[in-house]
Amino acid sequence: MVVRPESGLFYANADNVKSDINTRVDDTITALVLDLADVPTVDITAVDMLVDLADDLDRRGVRFAFARGIGQVRDVLNAAGLHLAGRPTPPSTQLSQRSRAETHRTRSHRGRS
Repeated sequence: MVVRPESGLFYANADNVKSDINTRVDDTITALVLDLADVPTVDITAVDMLVDLADDLDRRGVRFAFARGIGQVRDVLNAAGLHLAGRPTPPSTQLSQRSRAETHRTRSHRGRS
């Protein structure tokens, strides 16, 4: 199944998007691709929702992938450990990646005035 949201993914619609996707996935669905071609922005609430969605789908035996995210969407997903055209990184790995990314940002800003 391919799902193609046609707006930004952010705090105001993240729960609705997740609920809509979970409602559409039944026992006949074995894979879901989230086509992000028409998604101009994504915020941290939506990233958390995507991690939860990936976990939900994994428990149901559904493979999950992202496709066609560009610009800010691609950059935010990559920074969170969610990679396009592949299965999202497991949440335990993701947390360590977020910690490393935060540490890197903190260190790189210390030297600037």
